Amino acid sequence: LKFNPAPDEFEAGRGGIRFDWDASESNSFTLQGHVMIGEFAGKTSNAVNSLSFAPTMTDIVRDSQVRAANMIARWKHRFSESSDMALQFYYDRDHRESRVMKELLIDTYDLDFQHRFQLGDRHEMLWGLGHRFIHDSFENSIGISYFPDRSLNYISNLFVQDKIALIHDQLYLTLGSKFSVNNFTGFEFQPNARLAWTPNDRHTVWAAVSRAVRTPSRSGDSGRFNAAVVTLPGPTPAVLVIQGQLNFESEDLLATELGYRVRPHDKLYFDVAAFANFYRDVHSFEVEAPFVNPSPGFVEVPVVSRNRLDGETFGVELAATWDAADWWRLNGSFTWFQMDLRKDPISTDQNVVGFEGNDPEFQWNLRSHINLPANWEFDQMLYYVDALKSQEMKSYFRLDLRLGWRPTKNFEFSLVG
Repeated sequence: LKFNPAPDEFEAGRGGIRFDWDASESNSFTLQGHVMIGEFAGKTSNAVNSLSFAPTMTDIVRDSQVRAANMIARWKHRFSESSDMALQFYYDRDHRESRVMKELLIDTYDLDFQHRFQLGDRHEMLWGLGHRFIHDSFENSIGISYFPDRSLNYISNLFVQDKIALIHDQLYLTLGSKFSVNNFTGFEFQPNARLAWTPNDRHTVWAAVSRAVRTPSRSGDSGRFNAAVVTLPGPTPAVLVIQGQLNFESEDLLATELGYRVRPHDKLYFDVAAFANFYRDVHSFEVEAPFVNPSPGFVEVPVVSRNRLDGETFGVELAATWDAADWWRLNGSFTWFQMDLRKDPISTDQNVVGFEGNDPEFQWNLRSHINLPANWEFDQMLYYVDALKSQEMKSYFRLDLRLGWRPTKNFEFSLVG
C-alpha cells in the first residue's frame, strides 16, 4: 500500500501585538505588528529551469520558505467636532526563498496623512498626502528573472474632496480628485463626483462617476517568465517567454454608477445598483517574432506586455435585508455581470475570450442568521455561482453552516462546515 500525498502542504506560525492608548480626549495612538514564518509546498510548471539545450515543461515541487513582518503606527488628533487629522506609518517586509524564484526580498514603506475640516456651513473638506517606497531585490533564475534585479519604486499622491450640502440633510454633491506621481508612468489624475439625494428617511438615490488608473507593476515593467515549451517548424526547441515592457502605460477606467435604496418597513431594506465601466489601454499579451537565443541555444517566442485592449463591463446588483424577528435576520443578493473586450487591429493577443469568461455572469446568495438561547448562534448560507466558460468550470451551489457560542462578549467558539 503506497500513499503519495499531494504536494500542497502548508505550515506557518503567526504572531501579533496591538497597543492602543487614548492619551487624552483629543489624541489617540495605535501600534500594531505581525510576524509570519512558514513553509509552503506546491506544484508548478515552468520551462527551462536548468541550462539545458532541450527545454521541457517540468512539474516542480515548490518548497518555499516565507518570512514576513509588518508594523502600523497611527496617531489621531481631534481639533473640534468638525475637524480632525490622522497620521499613519506602515512598514512591510516579505522575504521568500523557493526553487522557482530562488530568493526575493521586498520592503515597503508608506506614510499617509489626512485632515478633515468644515468650511462654512455647506462644505465638509477632506484632504491628504501620501508617499510609498518599495525596495525589491531578486536572485534571478533561468525560469524567472527581473532586470534590473534590484529596484526602488515610489508613488506620491495628493487628494482633496469637498462634500457640498446643496440642501441640508437631503441633497449632497461630493467632488474630489487624486493627483499622483510614480516612477513608471509619471503624473496621474483621478477625479470623481457623486450626487446623493435623500428626500426622507426611507429613500436614497445616488449617482457617481469617476476615473481611475492601474499603474504597471514590477513584473509588467521588467519581469521575465519562461512560461511554456511550444512547437515550431524546425529542430530547434522553442520557449514561450512572457516579459515586461519598459514603456507599458497605465490602464484607464471611467466608472459610472446609479443606485437606489428603499426602506418600505422599519425592518426591511432593498438596494439596487447598476454600473457601467469603460476601459482603455488594457493590458494585453502580444506575441512577437521568434528569435534564436544563442545561450543556452533555443528559440524564444516573446510575449510582451502592451496596451492594446479596450472594453466595457456592465452589471446590476440587488440586495435585501429583512429582520424577520428580533432573533432572526435574512439577507439575500443577486448579481448580473457582463464583459466585452476588443483588440486593436494590430494586436496578436489570444486571451480576449479567456478574459471575458473569467467571471460568472450570474451569482446569488441567501443568508440566515439566528440567535438562539444561552448565547448560541446558528447561521446558514446558500450560494450559487454561474459557470466560468473560459475555465470550463460548471456552475455550482454551496451551502455553509455555522454553529457559534459566545460565553462572554470577549470569547467566541464556532463550528463551521
